[in-house]
Amino acid sequence: MEVACRAMQWWSRERVQVNVYLTTNDASGFDLHWDDHDVLVIQLAGEKEWEVRGASRPVPMFRDAARNDEPSQEIPSGPAS
Repeated sequence: MEVACRAMQWWSRERVQVNVYLTTNDASGFDLHWDDHDVLVIQLAGEKEWEVRGASRPVPMFRDAARNDEPSQEIPSGPAS
């Protein structure tokens, strides 16, 4: 994981952070939410359904003053499932 992280930092010339999550059986991961940073998801095993939506605000900021509880209604087509 460290080697992959360092390679991604070198390639992107950006700081890279890794989070690891484990869900078992039919457990769900996260409820619908938005991130204020770019996310690359790599699923190593099993099956999980993902619903990726369009941006719900033009420029999300870390710790925005107002919560963003309204999800985007745009669901882009593509292989993200």
